[in-house]
Amino acid sequence: MSDNNPLSLIFYSLPTPDATIMEEAFTAKEIEPLSPHRIGKDIKGNPVILISIRNKESIGTPNPITLEHISVRYNVLCRIVDRNKSSKQCRFTVIKCEDCNESLIDYFLRTIGVHIFSIGGDPSYKQVDKMVQNLIKLFRALNLPSKHTIQGLWAELFIISQASNVKFLLHSWHRDPADRYDFCSGKQYIEVKSCSGDHRIHHFSLEQLNPSLDKSVIICSLFVKPSDSGLTITNIMDNIQSKLRDDYNLLTHLYKNVTITLGSNWKQATSLKFDEHIAKKSISTYEIGKIPSVTSPVPLEVTEVRFKSNLSRIPPCNVSSLLSSGDLFEAVANIIPNNT
Repeated sequence: MSDNNPLSLIFYSLPTPDATIMEEAFTAKEIEPLSPHRIGKDIKGNPVILISIRNKESIGTPNPITLEHISVRYNVLCRIVDRNKSSKQCRFTVIKCEDCNESLIDYFLRTIGVHIFSIGGDPSYKQVDKMVQNLIKLFRALNLPSKHTIQGLWAELFIISQASNVKFLLHSWHRDPADRYDFCSGKQYIEVKSCSGDHRIHHFSLEQLNPSLDKSVIICSLFVKPSDSGLTITNIMDNIQSKLRDDYNLLTHLYKNVTITLGSNWKQATSLKFDEHIAKKSISTYEIGKIPSVTSPVPLEVTEVRFKSNLSRIPPCNVSSLLSSGDLFEAVANIIPNNT
């Protein structure tokens, strides 16, 4: 159970309802005071989110949706049982986690928490349907191959979490995990590279090191090493979320990127920990033109050229110049340690 997830705290405090009442019986509590939406527990002990929609009668009853990890049903007559075992019946859209696995429950409640607060207390059917479609994409992504290593994603999130302007850096974070560079603002680009060894040896594609003339690119390098007392990706997401307050557009962007990037590695990512102190002390930036590379251009018949480069002997960027180079580079310059 996550102590940093308010919906988890509510869910684990709820008793399991009596299975003899009716199938659609839930113990439930408001997701926040005076909210019409509820977080509940079904007769199997699984979490459910009960969403109240305005104009329930006018939307009819859309077809239910059933996936491996979640199900969605609209306009369901539910019996809500309180702590005193008194009950009442109400109609809700029911979003249920179809698994008792603790890691999945935590992921479900974190993801739902971000999305449900974004629709407010009196959502229309269109708002709820849009939210449901976004959730379906995320939960389907849990079964897809990973688009990045856990270490690499951890490094990107760590850079965001350390920034003095987390909102700006998160807004600049790629809209697609397949983007060539991790951060973009105007004509400035940053690519984050991590390594777990003792030398700054990173993987590059030839295309990354040969941007078009209108792009200004720097490489942000850091050491990311496993540590039993370190931070998980979830820990860093909590850190970022605490600095965003109620900016739900950015929070949904964060959860979308993380989920699609991790894919089927999502469960492993909740337990792998990396040393934040080593990472923070090791942050350094490099001009892309100084990175050792292969000779370019290559023959037209050769594509997707990838290789390793050792940055250990390459002089890092001058921090003062980065501070005067524009918002994106300045955001990274502010987190480079003094010993760089």
